[in-house]
Amino acid sequence: MRGLLRTVTAGQVDAGFASLATFVMGLFAVRVFDAQTLGAYALFFAAFLFATEFPRQLVFVPSEIWVLDVERSERLGLLRNSLSFGATVALPAALLVLVAAAPLVDEVDAGTLAALAVSCSITAFISPIQDHLRRLLHLSGTSWLAALVSLVQFLGVVGGLLIIRNAGDAWAPFGALALANVVSTSTGMVASRFRRAEEIRPPKRDLFNIGRWLLVVGLATSGAGFIAAALVEALAGTAALGYVEGARVVARPLQVFGVGLLAVLGPRSMEAAVASNLQAARRLRRVFVAFSLFVGLPYAGVVAFEWWWNPLVDLLPNAYVVEGLLLVTILSNLVYNLLFPYRAEIMGAQRQVALAKVEIAANGAQAAVAGSAGVLGAFALPVGGLVGALIRWPAFRRIIDRIYGGGGEPAVGAPTTEHHPESLL
Repeated sequence: MRGLLRTVTAGQVDAGFASLATFVMGLFAVRVFDAQTLGAYALFFAAFLFATEFPRQLVFVPSEIWVLDVERSERLGLLRNSLSFGATVALPAALLVLVAAAPLVDEVDAGTLAALAVSCSITAFISPIQDHLRRLLHLSGTSWLAALVSLVQFLGVVGGLLIIRNAGDAWAPFGALALANVVSTSTGMVASRFRRAEEIRPPKRDLFNIGRWLLVVGLATSGAGFIAAALVEALAGTAALGYVEGARVVARPLQVFGVGLLAVLGPRSMEAAVASNLQAARRLRRVFVAFSLFVGLPYAGVVAFEWWWNPLVDLLPNAYVVEGLLLVTILSNLVYNLLFPYRAEIMGAQRQVALAKVEIAANGAQAAVAGSAGVLGAFALPVGGLVGALIRWPAFRRIIDRIYGGGGEPAVGAPTTEHHPESLL
């Protein structure tokens, strides 16, 4: 248990600095941009999340799942192959963020639009590479190196904002994140000494078999997010989307806390599913829920309301313009976070098809709720997130029951013992 707590601490340090990096980036945008420009930034951020799904789900996450059959001490040998292959996918995918510019042509000036588009494209290329490196460091049992990478990223964002702002405010948020990702990725690669590990080269067919359904899942989520943001922008106005972004920035530390738990507990949940160890899976779920509620509920109590002792009211006023929006956003994030261990088990068991079906339904519902933005206004996005989470919950439980009950069919593309003699599948 002491070793697990040390690892969780490393994961929280990792997630904490990653959260601080994106929080500082968002803080800059919320503080400096007017509501109109902030809404444009939010739409590009949604496009950024969409573009990064291609290298993440087609190459990086399948590689991380495949390497579970390899001893932890040898898993860094994957990096040389996964980085070169992932970069060839990330480069063309990064250009997809340019679709966000189309609905904004008449909303923001050309210089601001060009700065956001170019800097966002660069960030969309490098960001999934850095995320993969950090996840692989966790999978290799070197979580403190992942924390170092995030620390360098945080420092890089702070320094980047100070430097790049001289070229114009619109260049600063995404430009600083891109610079920080380059520096932190280089630091992690040098510190991990990954070149000393024997190279691991997963068959691309195996990666494709795993990744094609994960891509469906990822695009369903990020695509619905982009569509929902675009609908809010079109139906409620760019300023309303800016208020949503303000609430998202304040709620994000809670979301990233969940991601930090997932970075450490997620691989263990995946391994529990691979081994059909229901007892271990349940224990990890309880730990995840306990940590999430212990942090999430007090955080909501402190920042969700305009108390006199809430420092964020003056720091990020755009988050509090629409009364109740921040509270609904925080609750939506908290409910979604509680699904993380179930998702990790489903991915570990390689039930990608079942997961994809659930994500299509849940995210379709989220996008449909966004279609009511003319009535709900800024609330359309967090309410849609809550609806999607409530759809996922019973669906995930049914998949989990089949995994441990042995009633489900093997997942498409699951590795077999013929390819991996030491596989637990």
